[in-house]
Amino acid sequence: MKMGLFLLLTFASSPLCAQQRDTTAVKNGVYWIHNTGKDGRPVGEGLAYDTTGFLRGRETYRRGYSHGELTWYDRHGRRTWTVPYSKGYRHGTAMQYDSLDRKIHSITFRDGERHGPEIFYYPNGRVHYRVEYRYGQIHGTLRSYHTNGLIEWTGGFRDGEMHGERILRDSTGALYDGEYLTTFPMGMGRYRVTCIQGRPQGELIMQRNDSTVSYTGWYTDGRPDGEFLYFDREGEVYRKAHFENGVFIRATRRGFDGSHTPQPYELQLPEER
Repeated sequence: MKMGLFLLLTFASSPLCAQQRDTTAVKNGVYWIHNTGKDGRPVGEGLAYDTTGFLRGRETYRRGYSHGELTWYDRHGRRTWTVPYSKGYRHGTAMQYDSLDRKIHSITFRDGERHGPEIFYYPNGRVHYRVEYRYGQIHGTLRSYHTNGLIEWTGGFRDGEMHGERILRDSTGALYDGEYLTTFPMGMGRYRVTCIQGRPQGELIMQRNDSTVSYTGWYTDGRPDGEFLYFDREGEVYRKAHFENGVFIRATRRGFDGSHTPQPYELQLPEER
């Protein structure tokens, strides 16, 4: 009832009330309000409100499609994301901001897919973690950095899987020896591994922020080697991947009947909201 009254007042007070107004509810509970042209498609600017009337998003349309910059806001009116669109698809570099309006995360898109660098930043603006994507899959060089700007980890991915050698350096640039705890940015988890001359050796244990194990595996001379097991939050294995000397060989994923079946690569559709 409250939302209905809010929408009615918004419509009645608009100088464009001679045009048709339309409201679309999206799955996260945010309501988009925009004008529609004679063809029934969105035109001009669209505004998104939550169910309490707070402005949460703003975007523009071209020929019925999102086109230009979409900006998301928190409940205090501070921007949280800016996302570029072209002809309805994410295209360009999306940027995430903290409550002090500092950039903390960026994702590059091409025609709706992740394509290019994804970067996480320290509060001082320096790069913390950078990885490359190609056609929606993680592919290419991985680099993480210490707070002083020197390289921490280097590694690689190919077609969505780990590939090749990983090397760890300390904050002076020297190859690291001993046990090391890596903490991922923005609460994405942490893992512990032992290195010899910068190369991980032995067991790897990756944990979520709640300390549940997300996957385990084995390194030989800096390269993923053998079986990696991936766990759900209940501690059940849902995926197995096998590597040989840093090269991905095969993977299986748990089926609906609990068995493990070969995992095919699926082409990702352009990302849509």
